[in-house]
Amino acid sequence: MHRLDRDTSGVLLFATSKEVREGVMDKWGVSEKTYLAIVEGIPKESKGTITEPLRLDENEYRMHVGKHPQAKSAITHYELKESKNGRSLLEVRIETGRQHQIRAHMSWLGHGIVGDERYGTKGAKMGLHALRLSTIHPKNHKQLVFEVDAPRDFYGLL
Repeated sequence: MHRLDRDTSGVLLFATSKEVREGVMDKWGVSEKTYLAIVEGIPKESKGTITEPLRLDENEYRMHVGKHPQAKSAITHYELKESKNGRSLLEVRIETGRQHQIRAHMSWLGHGIVGDERYGTKGAKMGLHALRLSTIHPKNHKQLVFEVDAPRDFYGLL
């Protein structure tokens, strides 16, 4: 139904049929996607929203942040949950689902994700976890919430 970057842990949703897939995708715009991110440094603002558009550079396989004729809108909300040892744990909610959106936006903010060699800093483990996915059931139209806490070694990055 959706994808996670290779080294990102967490909730992943699969459809059991084409009908279910299409039903969920019809309501995908109202789905909520929440992540945990461990970033370098401490953001100046404890809460914020990044609205910078994103554009894929296919040669570098990297997202560029900022205005460009080919850039697409991207909205990322973040909230500081904890900081220590020069790193911060953020809860991140995305309104759009652009490729590498959280990774590129956090890097643009000056707080790259720990272990993200493309946009952040090198490390043994990526500091990005898909915490929660809330969507609408395609048949009974009730809200479905899937949530899984990050693995123990994820918090060890902080």
